[in-house]
Parts: sequence; C-alpha cells; structure tokens
Amino acid sequence: MRITVCGSGAGWVTATRANSCYLLDDGERGLLLDCGPGSLLGIARSGLPFPSASALVVSHLHMDHIHGFPQWLAHLLRPHGVVPRVYGPAGTRAYVEAAAGLTGLVSGWPGKDEGVPLEIPVIEIGDGDETRLPEAGVRSAVVPHAPDITALAHRLAFAGRIITYSGDTNVVPAVMVPLADGADLLIHEAYSEAGLADWTATTADATRRERILSVFAATHSRVDTVAKVAAESGVKRLLLTHLNPGEQPARLAAEARAHFGGEVIVAEDGLSLEL
Repeated sequence: MRITVCGSGAGWVTATRANSCYLLDDGERGLLLDCGPGSLLGIARSGLPFPSASALVVSHLHMDHIHGFPQWLAHLLRPHGVVPRVYGPAGTRAYVEAAAGLTGLVSGWPGKDEGVPLEIPVIEIGDGDETRLPEAGVRSAVVPHAPDITALAHRLAFAGRIITYSGDTNVVPAVMVPLADGADLLIHEAYSEAGLADWTATTADATRRERILSVFAATHSRVDTVAKVAAESGVKRLLLTHLNPGEQPARLAAEARAHFGGEVIVAEDGLSLEL
C-alpha cells in the first residue's frame, strides 16, 4: 500500500505546503485522512483517480483539516457522479451538510433538480469507537487539542498494514501509545522550540508572539515527546507532519532521532511512502 502526503502544513497554506491531508491507497481504492485547504492538487497528483478514494476520515473540524472538503466533493460529483462517505467527530454531519449546501449553490448536483439538497452519508464517531469502512477498520480515541471541539486520533487497518494518525493533539502517551502499538507507521504532528522561535522571530507584536508560543505548547506536540511515544509504542516508522513555517526538516528529524531508533521521516507535500 501507499501513503501520499497531499498536505503537510500547520494552520496556513504556504508556497510549499497545503494543509493536512493524507491519501492511503492500495492501487485500486483508497481513503483520505483529513482534507485541508490546498490539498486537492496533491490528491490529483497522486495518480489515483478521484472516484477510487471516496471516503474521508476526519480528525477534527478546524479549518486547516477540513476546508478542502467542498472542492473534493465537487470533483467527485463532476464529472464522476460519486457521492463520498465521511467519518468524523461530533459536528461532522452539520459541517458536511452546510458545505454541501454552499457548494450546491454555485455548481448544482448531477441528477438533482436545482435546490434539492444532496444527501451525503456521514457517520459521527467518538472515543473508543471501532468503525468498519469498506476500505478499512478504524479505531478512534479522543485527544486533547482545543477546548471548543472534539479532536480524534485514529488507528487504521488498511491493506494489511496499521497506520496511526494523531490529528492535532497535545501529546498524551496514555492515549497515543496504545493506539499506535506496533503500527507500521505513526503519522504525528510535531513542532520544535527552535522552529517556533524561527517562525515568530519576525513577529513585531510581542503579545502575538507570546500567544503563538503558548497556544502551540498547550494544543500541539513537541517533537521530543512525539518521538518518545513512537519509541514506547514500538512503531516501525515515524512521519512528522503539520509543520509550521519555521521548521527545518533536518533539524526536526535530528531531535526525533535522539529519542526514537526507528525510521524518522519529515513530511513534505507530494511525498509518497510504500508500506
């Protein structure tokens, strides 16, 4: 099976990074983990036809993980006539209905009279749920991120491999170690103190700079703690992602390797991994 990084950036689309999106496929069918802004081009460049990946597993409903959905939806429906399936935390159904309604205002739906809503299958999942998709088995766990939303990490059994995806979280070994136990790949968000310092160095507003630093410390995962989770859970490979603009891949990887003896990979858009 193959994993394609269609978006690896944190929060904002940059010239080199779209927002969070990962395509899993076995050459015939696939699914998406998150669908952030800018990721549609990465999905197209993967070479897998759009209709072959029509399931989306969502970690949480922050814009950088879900706002690519309307574009993806439109490209599945036109010209393919494929209606996707969406799996995500509480609130996913309301988001999908709103996004589909807005998209329908500007493009309409094949085979539907104007104004007729499109029904998209949505399954909302919660802490400890085990969900059976046609493509994969998914076990989900609530992780600590922002106070106003439910954030999930997922463990997927896909094409004979185990992939664990952290979504966005402050690292929590009690949850992530069991979820990643023995996985072939752990996809985990990560930041470094040096990366944050480089990113915020040009921020003239000291209050804003301190807010960025405090928010990352409270809601995201420092790379050394991520690497320790990878080591304790016995994963084979660690993919570091959700990178802020100040991160230097070699520096980030070196910090991880100080705590994890397996293979460390720093995500970049277009990266393709065979498992």
